[in-house]
Amino acid sequence: MWQRTLCTLALATAFVAPPALADEMQPGLWEMKNDIEAPGMPDMEQQMAKMRAAMENMPPELRAQMEAQMAQMGMTLGDDGTMQICITPEEAAKGPIQEGHSDGECTYRDVTREGKTMSGRLECREGESGTFEVTMHNPRHFESLTRMQTPQGPHQIHSDARWLAADCGDVQAGAR
Repeated sequence: MWQRTLCTLALATAFVAPPALADEMQPGLWEMKNDIEAPGMPDMEQQMAKMRAAMENMPPELRAQMEAQMAQMGMTLGDDGTMQICITPEEAAKGPIQEGHSDGECTYRDVTREGKTMSGRLECREGESGTFEVTMHNPRHFESLTRMQTPQGPHQIHSDARWLAADCGDVQAGAR
């Protein structure tokens, strides 16, 4: 369960367009690199390599189905462990980090903004809790850092996101 929560948090904090900063974020295709430090959890590159190997060994119909499901969620996996996510103009304008907003298993609390940085706390259903910080460097680059306390120990997720293109190509924006 905690691994799913960490992956959800990586995605949630990795493509953040806080409402006060939303006018600065470019909608379109974004590339995210996530570095997850967690006890007993292999690094992101190892996880992505295992996922790609498993997908390569799937029957073609099943692989196509998985790729289609990922595309419906607005994401693809790169060969080097990066993720590509399509951010619609509506998503860029709205932004998912708002006080009390729930994203998967976790809820944002005590959300504040100072300059180009938003921070706050996360409270999760399985007892995990932590802090997040998102810094919008410019309309095409932001970073986030999430620190969580879990029953397995402390976890840290650093995400670096860069805008790639206005057109999302094969990556379709979808509900996240």
